[in-house]
This record gives sequence, C-alpha cells and structure tokens, in this order.
Amino acid sequence: MKFGRRKQNQIEARAHWSALGLTLLPTLAAAVILVQGDLLTEAGRLEDFSKSYFGEGSNNYVAPTGAQWNDFRVAALALWQGDVATAENLATNLDYEVLQFTDTPSGLTLLALRSRETNGLPVRGWGTCFVNTNAGLAAQIQAPHPQWDFRTPRLAAEVFLKSGARGLLIAGAHRHVNGTGTGDPCDLTNTAFHAVHSAWSGPVGENTAWQIHGFSLANHPVFPTNTQAVLSTGEGGTNLMSTNVARLDRQLEWNRVKSFAYNRNLETNSALNLLVNEGVDGQTFTNLGARSNVQGVHSRGLGGTFVHVELATPVRTNALLRTQAADAIANALLLSFTNPPLATNVALTNASQTSGNVVVGVHSQPGRSHQLEIASALATTNWAVLYTFPGQSGVRFLTNSEGGNIFLRVRVE
Repeated sequence: MKFGRRKQNQIEARAHWSALGLTLLPTLAAAVILVQGDLLTEAGRLEDFSKSYFGEGSNNYVAPTGAQWNDFRVAALALWQGDVATAENLATNLDYEVLQFTDTPSGLTLLALRSRETNGLPVRGWGTCFVNTNAGLAAQIQAPHPQWDFRTPRLAAEVFLKSGARGLLIAGAHRHVNGTGTGDPCDLTNTAFHAVHSAWSGPVGENTAWQIHGFSLANHPVFPTNTQAVLSTGEGGTNLMSTNVARLDRQLEWNRVKSFAYNRNLETNSALNLLVNEGVDGQTFTNLGARSNVQGVHSRGLGGTFVHVELATPVRTNALLRTQAADAIANALLLSFTNPPLATNVALTNASQTSGNVVVGVHSQPGRSHQLEIASALATTNWAVLYTFPGQSGVRFLTNSEGGNIFLRVRVE
C-alpha cells in the first residue's frame, strides 16, 4: 500500500491475547470465586497496596513460615498445572483464594491465586499469580518490585496478555516494607514470590522467567544519556550476552526504545557488543546487571535461562512508550519459543489517511511475531522495520506518518 509523509510510528490500539484451540479450563471447585475485570486495571490495583498498606516502612508484612512457603509453592504449581482443587485446598490455610478471572477486554479466562481481602485490604502481602491454562508458551512474566519500580505490574500484565505466556507473577509488598530490603523477593528466597518462581521454573529450568524492573536515569550518570532499557541474563561472575537478550535488544530498538545490555566478558569492540551496545562497554551497566538476583540464580542452577529487563521511568509512565516496550518484549518472547518458518506477508486492510497520518488494519495471527516494514519501491529487497508486535485475534490498527512515496507491508514469523 502506498502512502506519504514520515514520522515516528505510533500505535493506537492495545492488543490482547486470545487463547487458541478448544482446550477447556479445569472443572472448578465450589469455593473458586468468579471475577471479571480488566487485568491491566487489576495489576494497577495490586500495585497500589505496595504504596499503602504494604508500602515502604509500613511494617505490615509478615514473611511466610517454612511450612507456608512450601504450601504456597505446591499451590502455585497446582495452579500452573490446572489442578484447581489442590490449589484451593491449600489456599484456604494461607488466607488466599483461587479465582477464575476473566479479562473482559480480551475475553481471556485465567486462574489466579490472590490474598483474601478484608475491608478492601489484602490479608497477606505475598503477591498474586495468574495462570493461562490454555497458553502455548511455558514462560512466566514477573514484576517483583511494585511501586518501587512504578508501573511494572501493569507493564508485566500487558506482556503476559500479548505474548500468551502461561504465568504472571506480581509481588505484594514494597521491597522496603519493614525496612531496607525486608520484602525484596530478588534478594530473599523465603518469599512467596520465590516459591512461585521455583514452582513454575520446571525441573530443569525450562520455563524462562522474564522479569520486569525499572530505573531512573538520573541515578546512573555513567549511562549514555539516551538509555531507556538495560537488559541482562542475571549471570553473576560470567555474564554473557544470551540469544534472548540480543533478540530483545533488537525488538526494543525497532520500537523506538533505546536499549543496552550488561555484560562483563565481551570486548568493547567485539561484534556482539558492537551490535547491542554500539561500542559502549557492557560493564557500564553493572549496577543493573542482576548479578545476585535469586530468581536468576535459581533458574541458572537448574540449567535454564533468565531475562532481566530494566526500563527507564519515562518508558514505564508514558502509555505509548509502555505499549511499545510491551509489544517488543512480547514479540521477543514469541520468537524465543519458536523456530520461525519462512516469512509470509499479511495483507493490510481498512487503510485511511487523515492529516498525513496513515492508519492501517492488520489481521494478525495469534501466537506469531509480526513486523511492520517500509520501502520506497515495491520490488526492492531493502525493507526496513518500523515496528514489531505480537499477533492477536481480530484487527490490530497501526498509525504511522511517512514522507514521500512509500510502501508498507507486515511480515509474520
């Protein structure tokens, strides 16, 4: 399709994952609670508890005992496996409830393990987990620092919906809830958050955890001034650039989120460091390298992988940038679980142009990675990527302004 004028592309519509296939949810126990709502709104509500009742210095957090930790782990594993009865039986003694949560915008039905609430406040500050039992991707999306890393629960929920990952885990308390580091699940192994991570990782760490964090560029004056994302594998003394990190860096850059990656072994002028960091020494980002992250240590100890994503404050608080980052992360996650077939083209429909803005509809394919590409001639082989996004059921609308005579296409992998 041929259109005119150029500008940074903007994405208007939020994509939602819709489960594929005819797999049914497990039969629900009598005590399971039916809830409808917007998962992104619910993620924001859960984050608010880490600002108020389980906020910094509130002293309202009580860590689980050893027996409670083990029961929570078993309940989370049962939820992951769709064993509702086991999860519900354990939840009662933990002051938790099992929910069947329907995300009304997407129609996706999830299972959830959420603290019982009294007078609108959770009894436990241990966090909430959601499971898509119809998911095709055995991965978990995590938000360990609600409020401290503002808006990360909402962003993690958006990645979860768009990617079709199986699990979403949101911590329940501020990392400094009873004092410095007293509720930090990335440093402590006696948290319910870590119990869920260990339950969902799989026997050999095959279920990758994608952990979403945040940072303020003002606190890192050694970073390049345009840094918007810092990625790492969480490796301690031998951090290397993983395939997942290199892939995610590319997806973020395509979506106008400037990304770098921590590593300590690559030479500054090595091909991979030049590709991802453009010649910036990977050790520049040591403070965000997740070198001692206990979830990363656990996954690596099992032989699995771990993806640690730090996003700057403007990316998390600006709705457009947050969507661009979520699209990129979801797209990278989809590509990490597939061996892409030969690329095919997807038709663009419902094209319109108003005041130089081009709006096109895309009938994308759920569970597949997509790229919006541009070229100056239809027959050229030099198509450039403008944006990447995960597929969804229905039509995804993309808005873009380009200068001159151009051609647009969407490629699916």
